[in-house]
Amino acid sequence: MEKTRVIVKRPVSASLARAFFYIVLLSILSTGIALLTLASSLRDAEAINIAGSLRMQSYRLGYDLQSGSPQLNAHRQLFQQALHSPVLTNLNVWYVPEAVKTRYAHLNANWLEMNNRLSKGDLPWYQANINNYVNQIDLFVLALQHYAERKMLLVVAISLAGGIGIFTLVFFTLRRIRHQVVAPLNQLVTASQRIEHGQFDSPPLDTSLPNELGLLAKTFNQMSSELHKLYRSLEASVEEKTRDLHEAKRRLEVLYQCSQALNTSQIDVHCFRHILQIVRDNEAAEYLELNVGENWRISEGKPNPELPMQILPVTMQETVYGELH
Repeated sequence: MEKTRVIVKRPVSASLARAFFYIVLLSILSTGIALLTLASSLRDAEAINIAGSLRMQSYRLGYDLQSGSPQLNAHRQLFQQALHSPVLTNLNVWYVPEAVKTRYAHLNANWLEMNNRLSKGDLPWYQANINNYVNQIDLFVLALQHYAERKMLLVVAISLAGGIGIFTLVFFTLRRIRHQVVAPLNQLVTASQRIEHGQFDSPPLDTSLPNELGLLAKTFNQMSSELHKLYRSLEASVEEKTRDLHEAKRRLEVLYQCSQALNTSQIDVHCFRHILQIVRDNEAAEYLELNVGENWRISEGKPNPELPMQILPVTMQETVYGELH
């Protein structure tokens, strides 16, 4: 006989593993993104300091130009190195806000003009445009500060979203475990306890679950039904045997009473009449008649012509001595 292999659509272990995998994945993603954002924020302070130093260097260039200092060219190179430092040039990437990149592009463009004027010693032009250039530096520093603040808000938002997502996953995982694991197990325990006490009328278990508990519920329902049938069959068999035992006991009592009635010193018509009374009282017969040969005819009760009359031969050692009606 071939055994049918039952396939579980959604095992409990696989469902739990999938839920825990998503929880761990969400934790790693939220933590990783937050750490990357914080790591990129470490360079923001350096960028703000360098951008802020450009203001002081701009005024120093004007002082060198006005005083005719021989360090003007060196200070121009220092200004250009600061403006083109890696921490600032790295701002030209896709995730940096357009406001920051635009402010930085304006600084570079204006620096080309200013550097050209400084190389020519054009002091009037410098005095006329330095305030505007310093204002552009201030706007660039302010844009960097807003960008750094936005990063911190992003870290908070990512952490909050990750926490909410993890809480949501845990909530629905526990809810699913309660509905698809805990509740069916409690029903199974209750049904098992009822069967233990011989109560087979418990409600059928939920077999629609796509996991092992659904298969277990289906098997348990079938087993409970088979046990119920077997239990009823055993009860009927026990009741039948009990009735047979009671009937045998009653007949033995009748035989015992009849034997006691025959246990006399003289067996006569009165003795047999007493036996007929005993049999009639115990068998609920309306009329009994004993015919022995042609001499004895003993009756007990009144005959009812509407009821059929049964005739039993009275024999001993295969010899017929009379009839019992």
